[in-house]
Amino acid sequence: MYDGQEELDNLVWDNDDDGDESLKQMRLKTTCRQVEDLSEQKFGEKAILMSPLIIGGFNILYRISLEGLAEMHMAQLVFQHNDAISSEDDCRNKYVARQIFRRLAKQGRLSTFGFAEDDWSAQSAKPTSSTLSPAPSGSDSFRLWGDDLRAGNILLTDSDDIAALIDWEFSYAAPTQFALDPPWWLLLDLAERASGIDDWKHIYEMRLETWLSAMKRVEAEENIQDLHSLPVPLSTYMRESWEIGWFWLSYDARKSWAFDTMYWRYLDDKIYGRPEYIC
Repeated sequence: MYDGQEELDNLVWDNDDDGDESLKQMRLKTTCRQVEDLSEQKFGEKAILMSPLIIGGFNILYRISLEGLAEMHMAQLVFQHNDAISSEDDCRNKYVARQIFRRLAKQGRLSTFGFAEDDWSAQSAKPTSSTLSPAPSGSDSFRLWGDDLRAGNILLTDSDDIAALIDWEFSYAAPTQFALDPPWWLLLDLAERASGIDDWKHIYEMRLETWLSAMKRVEAEENIQDLHSLPVPLSTYMRESWEIGWFWLSYDARKSWAFDTMYWRYLDDKIYGRPEYIC
């Protein structure tokens, strides 16, 4: 939910007793009632779902949907007061972006954006939209997902076979479309932490071509399409994700601290056809 999560996790691991006590406090009825009262005061109704904010990322028992993530982005703007906004205009832009994202999620449109079923966005009017791949189900298609999964989480044997995956802390059940995006870790720097997002995008595209070329070669050799239960090869989905832009939609949904820059720079134009970004 916020950029300080990593430091909080380190603190909890270094002080196990303090961490256990914090979790116990979070689960007290009195604490939950305080959150309910705050929600009722801010929104006019009690909270019916509490997200495990300080347990270290997401809890795998929670099935995360795009609509749920949209609500969390709105909650982050309302409740995170430390350096959340810099001016009245900044607050307005962030509020508008979150309300648009929230409305589209409730309408079920974010689950079809950039796929063959997309008949509503500005990008759907382009000629290439008729050849796009079908979308996974937005209601019952979920897969195990790790926000922090990268090459460094994979242990290899002496013969370079995969022996194990480690560090599952930020794992949860996520919409299948997250798994159809190309990996964000093809570059060492995160997009939001790079010195320039456009430079990051340019270099990433070059790395992506290498990645997709290797994927297509393996798919052709192993004939593994059936194992994915996907109507088209995964490499095809990944290429479309990047070229059409739902890579940024998934990235935006998962990262509140990158939400505004990514939305106004890479999504608003594709959704509504407005070429000028705000942030």
